[in-house]
Amino acid sequence: MKNNSYLDKIAFGVMSVFLLSSCDPPLDTVGPSICPSGDFTFTSADLKVDVLEGSSVKTLLAAGNTVDLSKGGLHIHSKFSEIVSWELKVSNDTEERTFSGKSDSLDIFWYGQGNKFDGKNLQFAAGNASIDLEVVCADIVSKKFTISGKQNFKTLSKNYGVLIRDWDKNGAFPISENTFSSSDGWAGNGSGSNPFEFEYYNTDPSPSGGAYGKFYAVTAAPSYYMGGTSFPVSGIEDNIGSINTDNLYLNIFVKADDDLPNSGSQVGFQASSVNYILTESITWSGWKLISHKLSDYKSPSGDPLSTTVIDNIILQIGAQPLAVSELIVRYDFALITVGEPLFKE
Repeated sequence: MKNNSYLDKIAFGVMSVFLLSSCDPPLDTVGPSICPSGDFTFTSADLKVDVLEGSSVKTLLAAGNTVDLSKGGLHIHSKFSEIVSWELKVSNDTEERTFSGKSDSLDIFWYGQGNKFDGKNLQFAAGNASIDLEVVCADIVSKKFTISGKQNFKTLSKNYGVLIRDWDKNGAFPISENTFSSSDGWAGNGSGSNPFEFEYYNTDPSPSGGAYGKFYAVTAAPSYYMGGTSFPVSGIEDNIGSINTDNLYLNIFVKADDDLPNSGSQVGFQASSVNYILTESITWSGWKLISHKLSDYKSPSGDPLSTTVIDNIILQIGAQPLAVSELIVRYDFALITVGEPLFKE
């Protein structure tokens, strides 16, 4: 009987606590706790949208409510009078890019990308689009604009990122000619790779268009490493608006041949004579844009890349998970972005 009485007391206590805590319905307090104060106001005039065209900056209105993506993108920014939860959406009829946060300001650079890459287009289609900013518990603020032109990623704010190289003489570290030469970096074969080739081609281009770098190698016996190329990027840290490698992403197109299995994407950075490499099996068909944090690139001892002071970019031709004796691997459009990958999905 003592045990039953003790259990009854515990049950009664739990029920009492539940009843007391239920006196104020949770929904009565959740709303006010996440809403701005009664003094908060925000209007369309407070949402600043600048059109970026190289070094030129115009307000959206002064630019005729039009952004030509071949010349740049948009800088969307604002200050709030207090810390608020917000979501911003850039969208048209078929695509959207969303941003969100809890802060007293927003500062966004947009160069035409949606949330999801469709495998073909690196930007929104030309036509009408809108910017919609929603602060929790407040009215949505919207601005309409028109998109034209094709994004070439030549004139990016360093707070958005930097195009390193796209093999079309574009980027912060472009190729010098239409064919490979030592002025573009180093390229060489692995032990026993014969024949070996690293050259530029524009047949079957990646979604970024134009030329790309292509490896071809054959070995006498199956191998995991067949060669590579590297090119200097000294000073690249000056082109990137962050030093946090957990907040920086390398985006690069990679393609192998479907009839040559066990191909690997082998990309890396060299900093202070240490190579930081990230490898993955190419299990997809056609071109694929892969995106990884810079801190995902590891040294031979397993240390993550923790600096933006980088000496060289490394691209290799290698096999995985199984060694093979013939491979073709292509790379194109190496781009570092700040805060998020080029596409979220």
